[in-house]
Amino acid sequence: MDVSDPFAPEWVSGIHGTADYDGYATDIAVEDQVAYLTFYFDGLVVVDVSNPLDPIELRTYATGGPVFAVAVVGDLAYLAEGSGLRILNVSSPAFPAQVSYLPLSYPLWDVAVFADHAYVAAGPAGFHLIDVSDPELPIEAGYFETGGRGRALSIDRGLAYLADLDDGLWIFAPQVVTGLPTATPFPRPVLAAYPNPFNPQTTVELELPRPATATLSIHDVLGRSVTELWSGPLGSGQHAWAWDGRDARGRPVASGVYFARLATPATTQALRLVLVR
Repeated sequence: MDVSDPFAPEWVSGIHGTADYDGYATDIAVEDQVAYLTFYFDGLVVVDVSNPLDPIELRTYATGGPVFAVAVVGDLAYLAEGSGLRILNVSSPAFPAQVSYLPLSYPLWDVAVFADHAYVAAGPAGFHLIDVSDPELPIEAGYFETGGRGRALSIDRGLAYLADLDDGLWIFAPQVVTGLPTATPFPRPVLAAYPNPFNPQTTVELELPRPATATLSIHDVLGRSVTELWSGPLGSGQHAWAWDGRDARGRPVASGVYFARLATPATTQALRLVLVR
């Protein structure tokens, strides 16, 4: 739309009404004359809008599940999905490449990024804060339970403004701010694997700062479960499990990128693994 005259907006062009876009659009971000559209069924669609009269689709990136929102900062796109946060390298918009995927136990309805943190509207899980200082290893850094359903976010001067479907407006900061609710910090488990890349087996190591009930599972790049290495209580300290590159039925999986997902009541994180046959 041409909005040079706010009182008489004029339609210019678009990409719509085709079989490729049967799913409904959920969000859009525009960076350097490239539009990033998320679709509930189709994932991410990248469109060159350098010529507004003739937008050109560059790429469709299928996620295998619903995508509710997108934030683009520099060369990275952050996708808020139904069960996790996906980070893509979009330095070449026609060829988005996955940097990491953090599977989560709650839906992400919106995401905004400021400095080293992704602020997440987490539906019934309220507000969550994810440390993305290392895009290859995003880690949950904190949370705040609003008692409602976090729906949308906006960032201004380091503060996150959360629209809650059931309880109005909340304002958050990753650090202590007088008079404002603040995110509760998590003690961080340490997840590592060696060798990595590996063939045929790798050892996944976990150091827990305190006892917890934990689940350690392996997922493919679409977030689908491959196998489970552990589920149950663990004491604090060092733990290790071997993964031999097989799924839950004992079948060898293909070469490629996988993620070891750790989930505890306090945090969720994922570690990138590379299997080379």
